[in-house]
Amino acid sequence: MTGNGRLARSCVLALFVAGCGAEEGGGLAVQIFFTPAPGEAASELRGDPPADISDFRLCVTAQDMEGRRCANFSVADYQKAGRSRLGDIPTGNDRKVSFQGFQYSRQEASWCGELSGVTIRKNQTTKVSLFISGCSDFTATRNAMSSPRVFHTATRLADGRVLIAGGFKSLSGAPEICTAGGIQFSCLRLQATDQLDVYDPTRGEFQALTQAQLKHPRGLHSASLLPDGRVLLVGGCERAVLRLTFPAGPAPVLVVDPQDQGLGDGWGLAGATAEILDPATFTTAELPMTGVTPRAWHVPLAVPGGQVLLVGGTGPGDPPVELSTAVRFDPLSMAFSEVPALTLARHGSAPASFGDPAAGEFLFWGGSHAAGPQNPGLFAEILTVSAGSDPVSRTPAFVTTQVSRGWPGFYGANAELPSTGGTPRVLITGGMIVDKSFNNQDLPFTLNQFRLIDLAAGSETMQENQNFMSRFRAFHTATTLSSVITEQDEVMVAGGFISYDSVNGYKTQNWVEFFSPSTMAFTSKQVGARTVTLLIARAGHTATLLSDCTVLVAGGFTGDPPLTRLSITDTAEVFNPTPRALEHLPVVGDCR
Repeated sequence: MTGNGRLARSCVLALFVAGCGAEEGGGLAVQIFFTPAPGEAASELRGDPPADISDFRLCVTAQDMEGRRCANFSVADYQKAGRSRLGDIPTGNDRKVSFQGFQYSRQEASWCGELSGVTIRKNQTTKVSLFISGCSDFTATRNAMSSPRVFHTATRLADGRVLIAGGFKSLSGAPEICTAGGIQFSCLRLQATDQLDVYDPTRGEFQALTQAQLKHPRGLHSASLLPDGRVLLVGGCERAVLRLTFPAGPAPVLVVDPQDQGLGDGWGLAGATAEILDPATFTTAELPMTGVTPRAWHVPLAVPGGQVLLVGGTGPGDPPVELSTAVRFDPLSMAFSEVPALTLARHGSAPASFGDPAAGEFLFWGGSHAAGPQNPGLFAEILTVSAGSDPVSRTPAFVTTQVSRGWPGFYGANAELPSTGGTPRVLITGGMIVDKSFNNQDLPFTLNQFRLIDLAAGSETMQENQNFMSRFRAFHTATTLSSVITEQDEVMVAGGFISYDSVNGYKTQNWVEFFSPSTMAFTSKQVGARTVTLLIARAGHTATLLSDCTVLVAGGFTGDPPLTRLSITDTAEVFNPTPRALEHLPVVGDCR
């Protein structure tokens, strides 16, 4: 699926907000960007606001301000005067500007947006851009990415923009015959891209970096933001295969292509190389990775002090070799070294950091194989990383005390929740079982289980009173929403493959649900009579928490076999968690 005219159109509303008063004197010009509804004409020249609002509210707040400055404005008055005024804005740094658009008769906001880090200077007018989106809903970005992508990376840069790198851009139009480990199976082949995009959250649009590209096409790679603002991109592969049949029983469903019809294996030059991208110039420099194992499907961990640890994944082999080691990158020496790390080899795992970031602790769940019938084996471990020594793995208490509640899942999604009573918590969601030995299934199958884990050191436990998610999921995302906006702890779980069967293959979904640890339940959200869902079904996408507390959801597989063929999308959408109630007013704090 590619971008369409609706995604590419935009409207601009130019507001002029003037500060006044003896100690004030600061001006603020806010340029509003939004995506029109289907069939709505764009109006860049007129500067009209969204067609479905009659009024809007503008607020400015900051830590050092005595209360917030808010005012409501009529769209009709704005259109007549060409500007709106909001007085008594104190000068200073780190102001937050927020917008709510609403119908006066309903007194419920339908468009929301905010921008933090704004500076108001005396006797000067500060000009800012603000992308507004549907409150408590998903909104399409104003344009699409430059390429369809799945299993790409999305890295939030120091200035709030998001770097979209690599991923697989295409898959074979019809099933092919692949071979791994001497076993033939039907598959779809995926081809990586070297293209880069940057998403600007203040305008809601992507910029294709036509002047820059990756040194090598990559998918299933990693991207890490370094302390100096540069981005480290490591490993991955140029070609991968998505299994469609399983003649020898369940197996990992996405692997580096071990054989490519005489063209060499699917690693290409990606797996054994790395590169550094400088966002100031968007230039890339290749780094040598001699003496370490090439890898894909690995996990990048931020090491206290600025180093990066690339853990697990798969390495070259037929079939690809699963790895337990890690590669350490030192940004001072710009060198890589391989070190022991995990107790078991893992790939397709979704680790979560927890507790004090300075402690460098990460929970790994899944990505490893079953030990036997109904025996998940070492389905989880905790890795502690530091700059001065090798990683240390330990087994959390629940692996032995609550073994019946574990599973050897691949392709799940995890999220850290705020600590309660000083105890860190992690939510584990879904995934896929790919081991016949675990429950004697002939095909891989998706899961709807979840676990909320308390991670008090030495007494780690899974909470017992747990329900199921409303949908089965794998290759989905789990994102902790900011309580700055939602005023409560909440995790958004979105998309993923809902099922796999031998007739229809993989089916993507647009279903979204929200987990509340206070109720231990997943629920959906409503906008009027409509249930909030992704705009299109997705799996293998990315979900990135932005500095304005919204979430950018980008790319992925889409399709609903057998009605539509599985494809890769270049579209993206933004979820805005801001409540629709006009009583909800902005608070100090942001997601930066």
